Amino acid sequence: VLATIDLRHTDRQHQLMNLRVLEAAQRLVGLGRGRLHCVHAVDSAAVLGGLDGVTPARVEREFKTRARELLESMLKPYG
Repeated sequence: VLATIDLRHTDRQHQLMNLRVLEAAQRLVGLGRGRLHCVHAVDSAAVLGGLDGVTPARVEREFKTRARELLESMLKPYG
């Protein structure tokens, strides 16, 4: 089961939506003895848009670190 979530927005409403998606995906996994996979696609243009004097590599690295931390905390209850 593939669950797609949005890590770009960290407000409560988006995070609740992400949790609902993960909970629904986990229920489907339980019905069919499948595995839960989670994905978030990063739009590099959106991440880098409007930045002056900042290297794209640095911004991407910082975004990936922040997204990984958020994703790990969200997925912890699902093993």
